[in-house]
Amino acid sequence: MTVRSTTTVRPAAVDLAFWLWLGALGAGLAEMLLRWEEAGPGGIAVRTGLYAVLALVMLRMRDGHNWARLTLAVGLGMLGTLSLIVEPIGWLLDGNDVGAAIGRADLTALLVAGSRVLHLLCVLAATPLMFTGPAGDYFTTTRVTTQ
Repeated sequence: MTVRSTTTVRPAAVDLAFWLWLGALGAGLAEMLLRWEEAGPGGIAVRTGLYAVLALVMLRMRDGHNWARLTLAVGLGMLGTLSLIVEPIGWLLDGNDVGAAIGRADLTALLVAGSRVLHLLCVLAATPLMFTGPAGDYFTTTRVTTQ
């Protein structure tokens, strides 16, 4: 039987990427809760299920599974980032004024914007960390033991 070894030392960059991914997940959850009425019960259920699956993928990434690293990089690092920035970019292209929007924003709007910025920063930091030096080696090295 072949299993992944638990004796391989996980690089600090992988641990940091894992915690940053969890930070992004937490920021996404916060935004979901802040926008509860917009999402509705069905949207909340779908997003909660998706977040649960992503948490499992993050755990597999931390354990050294390359498929999980690639899933996070493409799914959240690329597609997720696009989903976070398309709405604000479109809003800006429509000629809206950031200063005026901040001036009339209520607490919820400011918290939503803050959670989105935090989410984006976590993703932008976590994605490259999974591919740097020892982290890259951690995912490409075969670590197996036999029992």
